Amino acid sequence: IKIKNYEVTPLLVDHATMVPSYGLIVKSKTKTLGFSGDSKTCANITRIVKASDILVIDTSYLTECIFHMGLDTVINFANQYPEKLFLGTHISDEVRDSHQKLPSNLHLLNDGDSY
Repeated sequence: IKIKNYEVTPLLVDHATMVPSYGLIVKSKTKTLGFSGDSKTCANITRIVKASDILVIDTSYLTECIFHMGLDTVINFANQYPEKLFLGTHISDEVRDSHQKLPSNLHLLNDGDSY
């Protein structure tokens, strides 16, 4: 899908029984943004991560469940792809309160943050 200077590619992701659910790859001339949507890890999440420079990524719980990725999964992606910026969203209190040490390329978003 072309929207002005952007190319948007929707991809089906795995949100268990909540179908359809989509992630997005949004390309400009200089950067690619990935959006996971609500999903656990699946082939299209990996595709979004590999294709993107910056990711807005579901970080709902400490560990992955049937509907959502966990902080553990997102930390693994961030460690595997240190050149990419991961912005965790859809964050539960258990993740916020965990105070886990995060890789320098992973930030848990708060309302009003800008990067």
